Amino acid sequence: MSAALILGLVGGLLVVAFLANRAFGLARIPDVLVLMMLGVLLGHSFRPLGVAGNCGAPPRIDLLDHA
Repeated sequence: MSAALILGLVGGLLVVAFLANRAFGLARIPDVLVLMMLGVLLGHSFRPLGVAGNCGAPPRIDLLDHA
């Protein structure tokens, strides 16, 4: 993953957090729940990349993902 893509994802998450905070006044859904659901969706979409194969981490860290 390139640095521009990572920074774009972080920036997008900040925008979503801001909008979720503003929407709390209207919908009364806590912004933390919105961010947690977004994390679940992003986690499932990036799952095929794997943990150890993605960042060059030792293979033992990949074992935590399968627990």
